[in-house]
Amino acid sequence: MTQVSVRFFVHFAARRRIFAAMKGKILKCVSIAIGITTALSFTSLAGPLRGNDVAESAGWVAHLDCDGLRSNSLGKFILGEMARPENQTKIDAVTAIFGVDVRTQIHGLTFYAAADAPHQPVLLVYGAFDTNRLITLAKSAPEYDSMEHGQHTVHSWLDQKKKKPDGTHPRVYAALPSNGLILFGPRRQAVTDALDVLDKKAGNLTANKNYADLLKTSGDKTFFQAAAPKIVLPAAHPDQVIADLTTHVRLSAREENDRIAGVLSIGGRDEEVGRNIASIAQGIVGLGKAQHEKPKLATLAEKVSIKQDGTEMTVTFAAPSDEVIEFLKMAVAHKKEKH
Repeated sequence: MTQVSVRFFVHFAARRRIFAAMKGKILKCVSIAIGITTALSFTSLAGPLRGNDVAESAGWVAHLDCDGLRSNSLGKFILGEMARPENQTKIDAVTAIFGVDVRTQIHGLTFYAAADAPHQPVLLVYGAFDTNRLITLAKSAPEYDSMEHGQHTVHSWLDQKKKKPDGTHPRVYAALPSNGLILFGPRRQAVTDALDVLDKKAGNLTANKNYADLLKTSGDKTFFQAAAPKIVLPAAHPDQVIADLTTHVRLSAREENDRIAGVLSIGGRDEEVGRNIASIAQGIVGLGKAQHEKPKLATLAEKVSIKQDGTEMTVTFAAPSDEVIEFLKMAVAHKKEKH
């Protein structure tokens, strides 16, 4: 095995930690968004990713078309789970307090992060808001503060449900740049930079050639897409080799003709790295196919195909929607049994 191969496999576990950390940050922002957007009343649709609203220098970007998701089998399954009695009471309480049904009135979410702060994404939520009501709610939050940035006000408050390593509570920052958009961020600077993009005082994603191909979709049935033209880590980071070995990552998911399909592509620095990535992917899929005690998982694993084209490895998944839903039902039931 060559030196590059050894380095790649040694650092594969580290790569998984980085992806897990990024996912954790995204989920954190989703939690913040849901907590605040329950105070909103949406009427407009988000639709596809709006490149004009994302910073040109974004290190990565992800977009969920909630309306597109709600209209397909996967979305209907999720709504069905939310409608269960154990969840319905909570949703009814939120609706009564904030006047919004989170199952139907969140239309789109866009996440992106600066290349020099990939684990601190901002979140754009699209809709038509009751601005006065939202500001009133924000002002009632613990240690509310505000500052002016151009024609906008950046609001902030303490998130008492979260704690930083030093035991203090992090601040949440938010702005209402228009009646159809609300912006959240983990730092004031991140929010003000995002406002500059929206005000056309800074470049947007449509001018970034790296994203032109990465964010292409295969039609209007795509409800999720994400891409990163490069994994960016601090120069002294112990896992910097990962950034050296890979170039780009892109992911999309769609449902059409009663089939759910997903495509994941990862670019390697050269063809050897591409082969190593493909080998790892084949090993993971092989393990899934070998799960004879979990026949539904094994069946879905059979729907995965892996292809290497030069330096890029592409994983494609396509299966009937009902098979995917049945697997998800099994997973949910298993999780409930454990609790």
